[in-house]
Amino acid sequence: MLLGYWTYQKLFPGDEQKIRKVLQNVSESLAFNASEGNIKKLAKVNTLTGCFTLDVTLDVNVPGGGSKSIEGRDELMQLVLAARSSLAGAQVEFLDVSVQLDPAQQSASAHLTAKATISGEKDFSVQELKILLKQTNHGWAISRVETIRTLGL
Repeated sequence: MLLGYWTYQKLFPGDEQKIRKVLQNVSESLAFNASEGNIKKLAKVNTLTGCFTLDVTLDVNVPGGGSKSIEGRDELMQLVLAARSSLAGAQVEFLDVSVQLDPAQQSASAHLTAKATISGEKDFSVQELKILLKQTNHGWAISRVETIRTLGL
């Protein structure tokens, strides 16, 4: 019986599981190292941007760089490509993910802690984020990302 339930969950995941999968794809696509080839790099960037709506908005605090606003998937792609060309590598993890679906299950929000480790730096960065998602024809996609300001930051 337990095996049947597990199989059903894998074959027919609920909306929360689908959202968590989108977030996992984002964190995996953001991770890279200096030895990645150009084809793998572009594939990861395409996977990453595919997790977002065309009109995505990002309002985030960049450690050491102040606040940054991004409008649209194309601007996001340019930013990610620029970061990949200027950094030796990065690892990104999403911790303490909490997902809340709206009653109509057409939108959702996720609150999480993003931990980023940049190659060559001894410290890691931590940001608390609120991510809004929309149900689209292709599944769940991120429509907005914003930094949650805590403790006067």
